[in-house]
Amino acid sequence: LNDKKTEPFTEFRRVFAPPDGKAWHKGDRLVQPDLAKTLTKIAAHGADGFYTGSVAKLIAAEMKRGKGNGLITTKDLANYRAKSRKPIHTIFRGHDVYGPPPPSSGGITLVLMLNMIEKFNLREKGRWSAETNHLLIETMRRAYLERARHLGDADFVKIPAHLTTKKYAAKLAKT
Repeated sequence: LNDKKTEPFTEFRRVFAPPDGKAWHKGDRLVQPDLAKTLTKIAAHGADGFYTGSVAKLIAAEMKRGKGNGLITTKDLANYRAKSRKPIHTIFRGHDVYGPPPPSSGGITLVLMLNMIEKFNLREKGRWSAETNHLLIETMRRAYLERARHLGDADFVKIPAHLTTKKYAAKLAKT
């Protein structure tokens, strides 16, 4: 079973492993010709360079062939319309932090966690202290509860605006 075609992550290794099969070293270059071809098509043809034509055919073929039993077809890709949405934003200890908007839940969840934890001096408590771990775990627990309660695709779910406010985060942090 050492045949490369039966190894797990064969495609991942083909794309990201060093060409000689050895370890990466400082100064090595990662060259991705397939990605370059795709980006060139997008640069030349816009969205159609991805959602129609040869790239779409390659994606659909991989979906059919792949072990994940993908369902995406060339028709699905041709009919898809990407939506531009405003990123999620907060300021954490003087730094602007941006995250992806819904339908991704990551941006709102991250902002909620940062806003809750902002007032705590974790450095003073020590990185691996029980108190620091407790605060981080409880912050994450509250944020993920809010995620489960409220988040989804904004085209179908009304997402409460208060989730990204400092005021709401402070209320949760007090608990």
